[in-house]
Amino acid sequence: MTVVPDPAQVESPHDLAIALDILRKSKDLSLRQLEDRAKQMPDAAGRVRSLPRSTLSDALRTGQMSKETLVTLLLTCGVPAAEHEAWLSAWERARTSDVRRPSSAVRVRHANARLLGVHSSIAAPGETGLPLYVDRDVERGDDGIHEWLRQSAQHGGFLLLVGGSCVGKTRTAYEAALKVLPDWWLFHPRDASEIRALTEASPTRLVLWLDELQRYFGSDGLDAGTVRAVLGHHRSVVIISSIWPGRFGTYTALPKDGQDPFTEEREIINLSHTIRLKPDFSRSERRRAIAAADRDRRLRVALRAELGVTQTLAAGQQLLGRWEDAAVDNPYAWAVVTAALDAVRIGVPPPLTPEFLQKAAIGYCNPRHRAEASDDWFDQAIAHATTQVDGTASLLTASSSQMARRAGYEPADFLVDRATRSRRTALVPGSVWKAVIDTCNAYVCGLVGDGAYARLFYTHAEQLYRRSLSEEPPGAVGADALVGILARQRRVAEIEDLARQGHPEALDEMLRIYLSAGEFGKAWGLVEVWERLPGSFGADLATTEILDELVARDRDDELRAVADLDLESSWPMRMGTIRKARKALAGLLARQEKVDELGERAESGDLHALRHLADFGCEDTVVEVLNSVVHSDGTSYDVSIAQEYLSELLERRGETELSVWDVHLETEPSEIARFEQNGLLDALRSRADQGDVYVGRKIAAYLVEQGRLNELRELADGPVGFLYATAPLADALAEQGLHAELRARAEGGDHDAIARLIEALADQGQTSELRQWALRGNTSAFMRLSDLGLTAEALAIMRSRAQEGSAPDPGLIATLLTRAEQLEELDVLAKRGNRTAQEGMADILGAREDRDQLRMRALAGEQPSRDRLVELLVERGETEEAIELVEMTKGEWDAVTDYYLELLASHNQSDQLLLEVFGGTPGAGSAYVNYWKKQRRLERAHHIEVYGLDPDDYLDA
Repeated sequence: MTVVPDPAQVESPHDLAIALDILRKSKDLSLRQLEDRAKQMPDAAGRVRSLPRSTLSDALRTGQMSKETLVTLLLTCGVPAAEHEAWLSAWERARTSDVRRPSSAVRVRHANARLLGVHSSIAAPGETGLPLYVDRDVERGDDGIHEWLRQSAQHGGFLLLVGGSCVGKTRTAYEAALKVLPDWWLFHPRDASEIRALTEASPTRLVLWLDELQRYFGSDGLDAGTVRAVLGHHRSVVIISSIWPGRFGTYTALPKDGQDPFTEEREIINLSHTIRLKPDFSRSERRRAIAAADRDRRLRVALRAELGVTQTLAAGQQLLGRWEDAAVDNPYAWAVVTAALDAVRIGVPPPLTPEFLQKAAIGYCNPRHRAEASDDWFDQAIAHATTQVDGTASLLTASSSQMARRAGYEPADFLVDRATRSRRTALVPGSVWKAVIDTCNAYVCGLVGDGAYARLFYTHAEQLYRRSLSEEPPGAVGADALVGILARQRRVAEIEDLARQGHPEALDEMLRIYLSAGEFGKAWGLVEVWERLPGSFGADLATTEILDELVARDRDDELRAVADLDLESSWPMRMGTIRKARKALAGLLARQEKVDELGERAESGDLHALRHLADFGCEDTVVEVLNSVVHSDGTSYDVSIAQEYLSELLERRGETELSVWDVHLETEPSEIARFEQNGLLDALRSRADQGDVYVGRKIAAYLVEQGRLNELRELADGPVGFLYATAPLADALAEQGLHAELRARAEGGDHDAIARLIEALADQGQTSELRQWALRGNTSAFMRLSDLGLTAEALAIMRSRAQEGSAPDPGLIATLLTRAEQLEELDVLAKRGNRTAQEGMADILGAREDRDQLRMRALAGEQPSRDRLVELLVERGETEEAIELVEMTKGEWDAVTDYYLELLASHNQSDQLLLEVFGGTPGAGSAYVNYWKKQRRLERAHHIEVYGLDPDDYLDA
């Protein structure tokens, strides 16, 4: 019986050698016959010209060979081309079997999808394992996931899928990696420390799997430097990760009010290639699902459901129903699960400990339920919450890093995603905030404190921040906000206590307080605290502020007390303070015209006092003394100060010798004449030719002023003239009507000349030549044709180029389609996510006041249509509908948030504004306070601004 080798079983060079030898023997071919067959084969790309017996012997013994050798061997053995891919995959696995990688890494093809985070599926008779996969639109095309993975396989990359829970992020990523990189190694790290270890291992051909990216953030979490190191040095490492839209928006939103707790997270996300996955199947995806449903009953069930295909497959509807039903059937389970959902919503990372859940759940039970609770109420609630629904998922899932131990519980991410939206403005009771304080670490307390602060829950925020600062180093999360709370409540003694502990924010506030009160002795005490902080510039900045305030108050005695300290016996930080004090005192004495004291201080070696004497008729003497110091063996500080003051005085006297390095920011182009008069123009040109663009631009502007076009041409044609001279030359040629030369330079490829020529042609109405430039693909030419009323012709040229294989710029074609009001094509681009097209549709529909179309597009997720419809409704006085629309369509916070809050305030929607405060909406707290100020309820506004809100006051409202 003939044995047929299976290349799918090959994992190492040894396996490959055995499989190939079995293949040769199954064909009954000797090494000589293989060699002869190879010689008779025609030359072709991808194979070697010959197979010497020595090469064959080594390959069949060691399993090590080139790709071309393997292909040639397969051809000589008569292996059909359709089977080559399997053998090439086997060769790839063998070749990379011993590459550097973590010990727990597995081949992508052997990875367990469930362990990677793919949800289990609803049950159906006769169906097991994962449902049949339905290809998603984001995988396809030149900008799809598959093509991105193929490109990134060469040099590495970071793919981040953004989408809500149960929309298929993890499954899509898994299937894409399985299709494109099946034989790469895959590593699913437990935490950030295992990722940092990769930077030392220098792995290659590795997929780094970071499902739920936020799990790797935190106090000792992933940092951007580690990500860069993993991807650096041309390693073939591909990071694949996912994140929910809400968290993506939180991490990437630009900070407000100076607080920026997510700097590291935003920097990491900015390193990624982001692809968004929509919650609902597109028409094409649905067609593919229908075609696959004949082979999988679970798909048939999902296609009939209202919730969504991917969500239904993951038992989302059943989970949602079980949670909602528990409010009546098992209120204690409902309390525990809802407490878990709200906790995750405000930033507490799972798993949530039993101690936390038990304390937090109390706030979700009414007085009767608290009184009637049995001793084992919590155990019963956990049992209900961890019971699987339809055999696939549960409301809470036990989690632990050790065998047979439950460290905590994680709520189903589908419920978290749903609760993040449905309970966005729900009040989080005090029991949750207190549970965080009692059970969570300092870092988590700091982050959750920010959530409490945004909701104006200052009492809880203060306690959370204090818990955070008890362990975290000075400058930790929340210190600034805590100091703000204490300052508004005039709790100066507590701020002083924080300042003594070394918290920079408290030091800043106390410095402001001391200086306002003129308590300079206490202010200097703060400088001593700053000096003890490692890596802090606070002492230097505080010293400057104190000295400036002393000068402003004419406190020369106190300045003298510092300035007259002995430099020799002072340590380096204090030496800087003394020198600054001497400079400040000299300036004050000069302003007070105390010339005698300036003279005395100058005689004692104070160079700052010496400099000011020059303003009182002693300039020659001062210059002489400064010159002697410059050429002396004095300290480097004295010599540098003397040089600075000497240069200043010599320049004032017009005795400075010019240098090519004297061209600076304030140098006007006309001042270049002075350098030319001193014979330095050629030297300046040389500096420009060496790449100094700044100097080149100054020279070019000067030559334009002088009308010296020949010299400007020489500059423009120089090695780097395109950086600074071609644009001014093109402008000058156009202004002087030298269009023939401008055209010649444009034809020669001068981009500045092309741009200026296009403008000139448009100004003159030269449409025929504009058409020629448009046919070459010049973007400006298309726009200028459109400006001249020839938008249809510009579009026709663009379509003609597209038929010839030149891909049009999506933004440009969207702009032209907007101008032509060709809605059908514009609609296609808009639905593909083209922002320019979406804005164009919004503008056209807004001008037509087509509210129905605007609303339809807004509800489909097109932000420009939403914003335009909101504006239209407000202009017509229909504010209630505008507010309703924004509430329905806002997800990740964007520019419309502030506008939305303004709408609520301007139409006295104080209850809804308060709900936004409870939801932690950025800016809602300030908007709520300002609302009461505008209502002239100043006492109420002041109380909220200073003391915040108490959530327990609103639980029964």
